[in-house]
Amino acid sequence: MISLLLASSLAFGQVRMPWMTEGRAVPACASAESLKFMREGRWAEALQVKERELAHIGPQLNDTDVYIAWVCLQTSKAILLTRLQRHAEAVALLDEILPGARSRLGADHPQTMSTEFLGASVYGNAGRRQEQIRMLQELRPRVATLHGERTLEMSSLLRSLSTAYAWVGNHQASLPLDREVLAIATYQARRGYCPQVTLDDCLVTLARARQHLADTMRRLGQAKQALPLAEAAYQAHAEARGRFHPNTLDARLIVASVYGELGEREKAIGIEREVLDDAVKHLGFDHEITRKARGNLAASYARERAAR
Repeated sequence: MISLLLASSLAFGQVRMPWMTEGRAVPACASAESLKFMREGRWAEALQVKERELAHIGPQLNDTDVYIAWVCLQTSKAILLTRLQRHAEAVALLDEILPGARSRLGADHPQTMSTEFLGASVYGNAGRRQEQIRMLQELRPRVATLHGERTLEMSSLLRSLSTAYAWVGNHQASLPLDREVLAIATYQARRGYCPQVTLDDCLVTLARARQHLADTMRRLGQAKQALPLAEAAYQAHAEARGRFHPNTLDARLIVASVYGELGEREKAIGIEREVLDDAVKHLGFDHEITRKARGNLAASYARERAAR
């Protein structure tokens, strides 16, 4: 899942902490147990792990390294609360920890930046989209300074900012951001270097960039130009992850949407039917991709009836 800026946070899951609290090792922020639950979408169980790890740290936060681990764990907890639709609790938690992190660690500290990045998504999911956009815009120059302009950390930030703009209906603002994301993904793929922290290889990263740009373009009436991007993204996902992976099925839904915008409604409906059948069979009736496929298909049927 986890972050787009998890360089500092994931580091806690890769090495044993050299410091101790009351004679006990401080838990890793991204422990193997919590990561397993998150990758499987078992949010409630992951939350239980985080709460147990926070209790293990206790109130002893005088040591800066202990405090950094505590902020990282609290940030992860807020994300899990959001996943469980407990938005008010997630926002309250971020409102509590962000001012302290900025004051004690500084605005340019990697953990502060990671918390701000993830906090922006928490605020956005709670409906505070303009606040999300402002936070991401203010974070951008600091990410450029810390990581660079053509890094996956910058790509993640730009993608999140594009999504936030899309949520408020400003697809014109999303378009140049999605183009930048694709340029970064292309640069990274040519170098053959995609850090493992992304949990994706270069092919999947590039496919996602094409997929998101195609979706933005078709929303802006550029479906003809979007079609080759959407189809290339779908093929790349299928090759990298298999035909029935959630990313692959989601990419195919975008292909269908592009065909719908081009006026080929029967073709779009045919693809959406196939995706829905595959999603129910391989992901389950209530999976988010299954729900998306069901909603897209219903909307396509409605448009088809209206056109008659």
